[in-house]
Amino acid sequence: VLSIANLVGYHQMPNRLVRKDASEAEYRLLSRQVDPQLLYFLEKADMKGRICADMEKNLESLELFRMRLEELDLWENELPYEDWLQVFEDNDISYSKAGSLMAIHDFERKSISSPEEGLARSYRLRDGYPELVITCGPSGSGKSSWVESLSDEWERLSLDDLRQEMTGKRSSQKDNGAVLQQARTLLKQLLSQNKKIVWEATSLRKDHRAALIQTGIKYGALVSIRAYIAPESALYQRNNKRINPVPEKVLCKQLGSYQIPSVEEAHELIFCDENGSEFFRSP
Repeated sequence: VLSIANLVGYHQMPNRLVRKDASEAEYRLLSRQVDPQLLYFLEKADMKGRICADMEKNLESLELFRMRLEELDLWENELPYEDWLQVFEDNDISYSKAGSLMAIHDFERKSISSPEEGLARSYRLRDGYPELVITCGPSGSGKSSWVESLSDEWERLSLDDLRQEMTGKRSSQKDNGAVLQQARTLLKQLLSQNKKIVWEATSLRKDHRAALIQTGIKYGALVSIRAYIAPESALYQRNNKRINPVPEKVLCKQLGSYQIPSVEEAHELIFCDENGSEFFRSP
């Protein structure tokens, strides 16, 4: 479902990248978001099914898009950063995964231009680094079950727990500002101590996630989003069985405001199904 949604969502990108003479980083990012080969064939079929004056021009742009992908070894390549990952693996360092993910993130933001630069930057990780996992998904999607399965080395920052502690009610929304401020203060303290942290909340909006991600990156953390996708019917059923269910109207509002995360938001994106099983992990 996500693959189909991404094909639809990014269908204008081939033409756009060619017209702006996009950088290698932009082509690699697109290849992480969607299968570029499928995107090419979808656009070609779409154009040939139309009657329009600029068809030849658009088809020419598509061929330039394909040629650029081939030049960058991104055509028929399921791992757009395989060469970057290999640079880190060849150096046989314990922090190679974190270093490579951070390097890809920096490259797509044009702060470095090669995997070797990313490798050089990663040497600071030798002395340790914090990790931040942001859970993302409506109530009842399985976030808490996963958090409870973690070992004691992980610090848990739960907004619901803080609401209970500060207001006496997990569902209270009247002091959200104070609860969030306290959570962010605790987050910064834990990040400064190189802890492994789980931010346990719905985190449905992209701007809310962005603020957390920026904080994590500022403190040198490896930042991951763990997003949960479940059928609407399953969410309502699970919510009704919870010890502390949310009102149905609240769950309905959550579903309407859920902005599905994309790979460029954090260093790593993980999607989980209704049973908590991972079915996608970037890059």
